[in-house]
Amino acid sequence: GSNDDRHVTQYHYTTWPDHGVPSHATALWRLFRKLTNDADNTQPIIVHCSAGVGRTGTLIAMGHLLDQAKREKGINVYAYVTALRQSRLYMVQTVEQYKFIHLAVLEAYTVGSTSSSSAEFKSHFSALNRQSPVSQQTVISEQTEVCLIALTGNNEVLSSSSIFHVFNSLCVVIIAANRHLMFLQMPFNGRNDYINAVQVPGYKGEDIFVATQWPLKDTVIDFWRLVKDHEVQHIVLLEELSLKVSDANYQYDNQSSNVTAEWISSDPTEK
Repeated sequence: GSNDDRHVTQYHYTTWPDHGVPSHATALWRLFRKLTNDADNTQPIIVHCSAGVGRTGTLIAMGHLLDQAKREKGINVYAYVTALRQSRLYMVQTVEQYKFIHLAVLEAYTVGSTSSSSAEFKSHFSALNRQSPVSQQTVISEQTEVCLIALTGNNEVLSSSSIFHVFNSLCVVIIAANRHLMFLQMPFNGRNDYINAVQVPGYKGEDIFVATQWPLKDTVIDFWRLVKDHEVQHIVLLEELSLKVSDANYQYDNQSSNVTAEWISSDPTEK
């Protein structure tokens, strides 16, 4: 045995559920690019998850197929996953992971790296607003379209009470899919546990924000149940209050709970 020191770097992606897929590929590509930039190409890279087949096979396939797309101007997902499975059984374990490979490679090949340092952001934004070399659109418009493709491609099944959800949504096309739904816990006069709200990641961690609609007349109490259930301390309203207050009484009854609601208004026209 040699006494020479060996430096090993571990990259840990913490929000990929077992047997599932991330909600989007952007953060995963960011980690993957850092890994490949840092790695010495003369040495192998160990990739593992729990069993070392589902998530592991998906990530390896993403990297290989993106390289293939760049060099050959085409990819064959089926052929490569089949080749992976000849090396190790059950690589890419689920249909969801197989679909995710397609969407992830589409995003990376079409959009490329969207990251920018703070020092380069001004020039990066200017480049986004230039005309694309392959269409009449700007580059930023093309990126937006790719986001929409990824959204429509992620056809998650709504819960069995989705018809009820439609009637309790301000916009019938904006309904949370099963994996993102938040459920109400505080009981109230026989009301169910549904609310049109989802948890959204922030820079400092997962589930930093809750995004929801303006409450309907019949769902005001559900809005405040959400506040109570998740111990919310701050609410940001991005709507003119005068446009909505006539619909219902949105003031919270402070006498019936230990929740205290306080209004802090920011008017950009005020001096």
